[in-house]
Amino acid sequence: MVFASDGRTTIVHAPITGLDKYKEADFAAGASILLTIVKSTIRLATPNGSYVVKAQYLPKATSGKITITDRNGTAVAHRDLIVRTSAQSATLFPGVFNTHEEIPVITSIHIMSFINGHAHGYVDCSGVRGTLYFEWYSL
Repeated sequence: MVFASDGRTTIVHAPITGLDKYKEADFAAGASILLTIVKSTIRLATPNGSYVVKAQYLPKATSGKITITDRNGTAVAHRDLIVRTSAQSATLFPGVFNTHEEIPVITSIHIMSFINGHAHGYVDCSGVRGTLYFEWYSL
């Protein structure tokens, strides 16, 4: 489980059990990858609550879509997904990814990345045949 907060927004998430056993067909159909809880004092595109994040992309694709569903299974948001192999992630984060061995499923949150003066929150999930990156919010 990962917990991150900037004082105004708190995001907690954990990978779905069994995520490391998914096959390409699971992701092509849309596979649940994270359980996420959001609590914020500022208005985000996704309101406070708990959600399941589903990733959908085709085999060997470099991009796809994320669907964020509420506790009733209703889609409340969609995001673009970036898909990177372990070797590609290793060039971005040298020493973190070993491209010769499978890594366990790990996740991280980057709450405050500033781009052109606007705050963005990003999530990544690695160990699922590479790394999946997506934006959670922008302010």
